[in-house]
Amino acid sequence: MDALPNEYSSRSSKKNLPKVVNLGFYRIKKTLKEEGFEVVEKPDGKITLVLRIKE
Repeated sequence: MDALPNEYSSRSSKKNLPKVVNLGFYRIKKTLKEEGFEVVEKPDGKITLVLRIKE
């Protein structure tokens, strides 16, 4: 019942892994947008600026 060495080798590649989403960060962004804010991020995903949108 041993797993073959090559059986899971394709899953170890980083490009095949699903993108991980930080649930807390997602909720913060969603709440800010619902409250009328625009969230501006750096390419690495960090919030750099939050602007109030006039309605």
